Amino acid sequence: MAKTLKVAVVGMGHGRAHVRVFNEYIDQTEVVMVCDVVEERARAAAEEHGIGKWTTRYADVLAEKDVDLVVLCTPCHLHGQHTLAALDHWKHVLVEVPMENQSLETLWKIVYMSERRNLKVQMDNQLRWMAPTVHMKRLIEQGNLGDIYYVETEYVHDIEGITIRQDGSPTFRWGLGELAQGSINAGGGLYAVDNAYWLMGEQFVEVFGYGNKKNMPYRQVYDHEVALFKTASGAIARCVCSKGPKRPTIEYAAVYGTKGTLETSGRLPHPPDGPGVYGCFADEDPNYSRGVYGWMYTESAKQEDGAAKEQPEHGMVKIEVPPLIVDEEISKRVGHGGTEYLADLDLVNAILEDYQPPCNVYESARSCAGAICAVQSIYEGRPVQVPDIVDRSDAVKQFGPLPTAHQNSDEL
Repeated sequence: MAKTLKVAVVGMGHGRAHVRVFNEYIDQTEVVMVCDVVEERARAAAEEHGIGKWTTRYADVLAEKDVDLVVLCTPCHLHGQHTLAALDHWKHVLVEVPMENQSLETLWKIVYMSERRNLKVQMDNQLRWMAPTVHMKRLIEQGNLGDIYYVETEYVHDIEGITIRQDGSPTFRWGLGELAQGSINAGGGLYAVDNAYWLMGEQFVEVFGYGNKKNMPYRQVYDHEVALFKTASGAIARCVCSKGPKRPTIEYAAVYGTKGTLETSGRLPHPPDGPGVYGCFADEDPNYSRGVYGWMYTESAKQEDGAAKEQPEHGMVKIEVPPLIVDEEISKRVGHGGTEYLADLDLVNAILEDYQPPCNVYESARSCAGAICAVQSIYEGRPVQVPDIVDRSDAVKQFGPLPTAHQNSDEL
């Protein structure tokens, strides 16, 4: 089968997973160029995967006429400008989280350029393709939880060990001479914010946040941040991003509705039935009318003498989660258990069949805008309004190509 889309992958850290996907597992694509600021990494990746072109300059990728799709695995604070530059050069974009974390102005320009040229943008938040969160979203959409009124998401990860390279030099996460990776508006923090927005199913309208940097005070950004988001219906989300905790990593989500509750077991220790998704549903609980529930995770409570205390049987029950339909080889060789393959394939199909991918430019802009406003709130000490971002893709297709398609972003 002829390769339909020519791909360039930028950033040969996590980017190598995307090289494997587009070169080996998606029939319609071929990686024709790789890029990394470290020459040795770029050359090694090209040689390993039989790719004809490699470069250390992003400008070379943009100038390459043969490239249809750019995959961005660069440092977080560069994502926005790199995404916008790719759109200016008529290229579709897959970008790791966040799509943009510096300014609403750049965020809007990305949206407008995607619309002007009908170019597809997808932000790769792996949580949107992982089996537990996918099943949670399915149960929410089926109405099992009723009206959602509260969501909690957390990303807790001690990054101190990855602020220094093996040769002893600092990475961009230190922020020495450049902008450090932030917390809630970058990296893992955006996972938490986007996951909260996605599970809640409503755009944020306002945010208030707090932060501190007691663990890594040498950085110019907060290493612990908490943001409270509000939606138009009055639902609330609490998003936590902590980059210096002295504990194992957490990726946690809980969704509270008028008819039930769901949560992942990201916090340790795991429940007795092991990690996964747990739920409690009023319609299935004979004790609901009395407001009496069993012990957490169905484990019986104990009295002081060790005897079992009488408890209703129903508590947070483990829910069977359908597995991802991903080949075993792909799940082992590709990042995050094969979810990169699913995200990449969704984007390719969207490009070839001309529809919006799942985590499209509008979806991505909504969570990125929330995170940008959260940081503004933290530094200014006040609530900040989050802009409304409307999906206008149907209107764009109706009138496309737009009269302004020839204009670059500097003319916005």
